[in-house]
Amino acid sequence: AEEQLRYDALHDKLTGLPNRTLFIDRLLNLIERAKRHRNIRCAVLFIDLDRFKYVNDSLGHIVGDQLLVTVAKKIKSCLRSGDTAARFGGDEFTVLLEDVNSDEEVKTVVERIRAHISVPLALQDQQVTVSCSIGIAMSNPEENVPEILLRDADTAMYQAKMQGKDSYVMFDKHMHTSAVTRLQMEAELRYASESHQFELYYQPIFSALSGKIIRLEALLRWHHPQRGMVSPLDFIPLAEETGLIVKIGEWVIQEVCRQAKQWQNAGYANIEIAFNCSARQFQHQHFYEVIKSAVTDLQIEAFTLELEITESIAMNDIDFTIKLLTRLKELGMKIAIDDFGVGYSSLSCLKHFPIDSLKIDRTFIKALPENKTNVALTSAIITLGHGLGLKIVAEGVETEAELHFLKENRCDELQGFLFSKPVPTAEAEKLLLKYGTAA
Repeated sequence: AEEQLRYDALHDKLTGLPNRTLFIDRLLNLIERAKRHRNIRCAVLFIDLDRFKYVNDSLGHIVGDQLLVTVAKKIKSCLRSGDTAARFGGDEFTVLLEDVNSDEEVKTVVERIRAHISVPLALQDQQVTVSCSIGIAMSNPEENVPEILLRDADTAMYQAKMQGKDSYVMFDKHMHTSAVTRLQMEAELRYASESHQFELYYQPIFSALSGKIIRLEALLRWHHPQRGMVSPLDFIPLAEETGLIVKIGEWVIQEVCRQAKQWQNAGYANIEIAFNCSARQFQHQHFYEVIKSAVTDLQIEAFTLELEITESIAMNDIDFTIKLLTRLKELGMKIAIDDFGVGYSSLSCLKHFPIDSLKIDRTFIKALPENKTNVALTSAIITLGHGLGLKIVAEGVETEAELHFLKENRCDELQGFLFSKPVPTAEAEKLLLKYGTAA
C-alpha cells in the first residue's frame, strides 16, 4: 500500500508518466551529477500539443484523454531507457534527455517525436491528427538550475508557437530578454488603456476624380511616457494575444464616433471616418452592440463610418462574417476589405459579402508602372472590383508615377504618403480645410 501511494504521488494518473514532481527530482539529480562530472550535458524539452482544446471541444473530453494517453506512449517510444518523459499538466509534456553529446543529437530526437505525434489516429471512430510545438533548453555549467531550464524550454516552446506551430525552437538568451520585455510591455499596455496614453491619428483618403477628401482613416498611436511613440507593430499583436485589444478597440470606436460628431457639428457633414478592427475584436460577442451603442448615444449618422477588415478575418468564418456585416450594413455603416490581394479570398465568397469597397494592398501599388507584375495584378483587381459594383481604394501611393497609373486605370480613391502621412486631429482638420470634402 505504501509503494502504491508513493507511486501515485509521483506519476500522472491518466498517462502513467512521471509527474512534475518526479521530473524535477530526476532533473535535479542529473544536475548534481553534472557538477561532479562537468562533461555531462542534458537537454530539457517542453512539448505542447497544438489545438488540443479544439479536439476536446469538438469530440469531447473522453476522446481528448485517449489522445493524451496515445501521445504519451508515442513520446516514450522515441526515447532511450535512461531518458524521462513526464506529463506536466493539461496537454503539456516534458522530456529529460540525459548524457547528450551535441545539439544535433537532441534535434534528431525532437524530429522523431514530432513525426510520431503527427501520425493520424483513430479514436472512437474519429480520425484525429495533431501536431506539437517543442522548446529545447540545453544545460550549461552556469545555469544548471531545474526551474531555469524548464523556464527556458517553455520560453522556446512559446517561440515555436509564435512561428506558426508544428515546429521546434532551441532556446537562446535573447529569448528570455524578449520574454521579460514582453511581460513588462503587457503591464504597461494595460496601464496605457486606463491612463489615456492612446491617441488616434488620421490619414486622408482622396477622390481620384475630384481631388477632395472622401474619408479619413483612424489609426491608433501609443504615446508611452518613457519609450515615446510606440509602433503599432510592437503593441497591437500583444494586445490581440492578451485580449486587451477588445477594450482598446471599444475605446477606438467611441473616439471615432465622438470625432465624427465633432466634425459634423463643425460643418463637415459628409466626411467619413474609417477604422480597423482585429480578428479577436471582430469575433467578440458584443462587437455589434458596442458600435450600435456608440452611434446611438452620440447621435451620429452611421453612414459616415466605415469598418475595414482584412481578407483573413472575413474568411475565418464565412457564415458569421456575412451575418455580422449584414447587421452593420443595416445599421447604415460602410464596409471595406483591407489589404486586398495578400489574403486568400475566394471570389465565390467575396460576391456574397455585403461590402462597399476593396483596398488594394500597398505591395501591389509599389513601383507602378515599372513593375509589370504589379501592373497586371492592380489592373485585374480594379476590373474585378468594378465588375462587382465596388469602389477601389489604392493604399500606399507614394509617387507621381503611381498616381498617374491609378488614375489612368480608373481607381476610385487614393491614400498614401504622396498626399499625407497619418497626422493628429488638429493637422487633419487643416487638411480638411485645404482640400475640402467630397459632396
